[in-house]
Amino acid sequence: YGGDNEEIVKFLQMELLTTLYTELYTCSMAFRKSQRRSSNKYKESFQAKTLH
Repeated sequence: YGGDNEEIVKFLQMELLTTLYTELYTCSMAFRKSQRRSSNKYKESFQAKTLH
């Protein structure tokens, strides 16, 4: 019976880790996208200033 409990705990830990990694990955991707967007805006405004 104790062995079954260990298996369940291991499984839950794996599930938790997977969820955490997924969350982290999603957050980092969204962060990168927003950073890229803001840097593009900066470049565009800079180009607009240099063109005028």
